[in-house]
Amino acid sequence: MVDVLCAQYMLDLSSIAASRVEMETLHAVTGIARLRWMLDAMAGVPPYPVEDWLFSQLLDTSAMTAAERCMYFAGAGLFGLAIAALQLPPRHRIYLAHDRLLVEQGDGVRGYPLPLANAVRVLIALQSGPRSKASLLAEIWNVHTYHAQVHDNALFTAIARLRASLGDAAAWVTKTTTGYALAAEVEVVDLRGTVVAAVPPTADVPPPELDVRSRAVLALVARGAVQSADVMRGLRVSEATALRVLRALVERGALRRRGTGRATQYELQPASNQESS
Repeated sequence: MVDVLCAQYMLDLSSIAASRVEMETLHAVTGIARLRWMLDAMAGVPPYPVEDWLFSQLLDTSAMTAAERCMYFAGAGLFGLAIAALQLPPRHRIYLAHDRLLVEQGDGVRGYPLPLANAVRVLIALQSGPRSKASLLAEIWNVHTYHAQVHDNALFTAIARLRASLGDAAAWVTKTTTGYALAAEVEVVDLRGTVVAAVPPTADVPPPELDVRSRAVLALVARGAVQSADVMRGLRVSEATALRVLRALVERGALRRRGTGRATQYELQPASNQESS
């Protein structure tokens, strides 16, 4: 009951299921800090930290868009909250995240590793409707003359990998007389264009002229010194990209670098140094 109320409150769903009086009663009986936080927030008390891992995850997403919340929760393994963040009506769906597929069906949400690139491309192609083998071959492999004996093996492999990545929902990928299709009730949602970092609600907002990745890095560093590996995990980018963003922020004067080699850390530049640069 308490977890449901917390999720509804933080995700701005239609309404809180219980009245304030009921929440006060629950808090008096259980003493759960999350309930006290919500009651205080309703009364206009400024947000404050709560020593509760799940609720802290919800708090960290308070300034994010729905898609960013979804990706954040998916990265934390909170698949149910990831789907709830999008506030879509229940349906059979496949969500494409950066490193996994989320499969929503009647009995819940499951996460699976993202298949290889060609299997993902097949999924994206099938979301627009049934496709023939020849059209899939042309779109994905750029081969415009289809010969079954030559090309079916590549198609079969991509389809098999896609089905394996869907777990219990493998049957959603169906065979037609000329190729393949997704089951009629299945929708594909591609979230891979969303850049996500764990942004605490109390973090200072970086200057608007910074790009999205730079702002996300500054939000991470606001919580403490980081290494390039922390940025790679937080933003889900390559090592080269993480280093490029960090070095640009050092050159800009927003960050300073300490240490060398694998021990290198980056931290916020003191305000006085930024003003003088």
